[in-house]
Amino acid sequence: MSDQPILVTGATGLIGRRVAAILRSRQTPVRMLVRDPARLHLPEPPQPAAPPPEMVVGDLTDESLVNRAVEGCSSVIHMAALVHHSPNYQDYWENNVGATRHLISAIARCSLTMVHTSSLIVFSPPPVGELGDEGTSLAQPGTYGPYQATKAVNEQDFNLAIAEGADIRMVYPSSVYCSDVDTSSNIVRRFALRMLRDEAVWMPAPPSWLINIAWADDVAEGIVAALTQGKPGGRYILGGHNVTVKELAQELALLTGYRRSIHTLPAGLLSALAPPLEWVGRIGGNRRPLLARHTVRTISRSWAFSSERAIKELGYRVTALDTALGHLVEGLKKSMGQRGYGDYNGPRNV
Repeated sequence: MSDQPILVTGATGLIGRRVAAILRSRQTPVRMLVRDPARLHLPEPPQPAAPPPEMVVGDLTDESLVNRAVEGCSSVIHMAALVHHSPNYQDYWENNVGATRHLISAIARCSLTMVHTSSLIVFSPPPVGELGDEGTSLAQPGTYGPYQATKAVNEQDFNLAIAEGADIRMVYPSSVYCSDVDTSSNIVRRFALRMLRDEAVWMPAPPSWLINIAWADDVAEGIVAALTQGKPGGRYILGGHNVTVKELAQELALLTGYRRSIHTLPAGLLSALAPPLEWVGRIGGNRRPLLARHTVRTISRSWAFSSERAIKELGYRVTALDTALGHLVEGLKKSMGQRGYGDYNGPRNV
């Protein structure tokens, strides 16, 4: 790689911190554009590593700041996005569409390569029994919420930029999990943690719901590989294993020693609950509802996808499911001891 730094956005996030650590472990200079440096907790890479990353503090919605951050870089890995709930759609637009357009303009002007991290949710779910891939049609914007709507607009913008000669590669992680970062989308971690605490587990999805889950370290390696080995205009699904909620629950229970019953909710009940829960969220100050209608649409579809293109073209590797979930559980046990839960001795025998 070049001696010039790679600009990384979203480095405070679950995947971004891992991507930055991988680059530094390969002695690649890194520049980060971060809004809040206090949230930056990077894993320490093995030695020898590149020097500590350069820091540009500010907001991606500031076009002049984006231009300064890109200046002098060799390439860009863009992972920043607004994912969590906001009552204002304009927030999603400014952070996910406007900010990305600033980066597209900047890399086109400087003739740089950019890897953009999107999400599997931009695609239409494949029919039951089939695997989706990069050729699967895109879902209608907004079908699966405001985040998906803005990611669909990104796709249109990328197609235009690529047609004009921009070197942009898109990656589409599935449902990513790890032990060290708690986010609303890290559902596998949340289920495992409740099992380790011997708490009741309610999985807000039918047992047959099929999802694709990916170990965060695999996805981070895949993003870096998209930069070093991907093709201009290439699209790569960075997934893991296709599992049902029931299969996931059974595997986690085996690894954690969980002995209680695991409860799931039927799709019909979820559909009935979503509208009143959205209303409660609105009257409660536009807080994130416990369940939204677009979430019900998401969990009523099969999300079985293939990462075969990434495996062939990028050398993408998928960690075995039992190994990755084992790492998850061991990491959670360690953190439970560090955070005052005492030594982990397993769930109570109930």
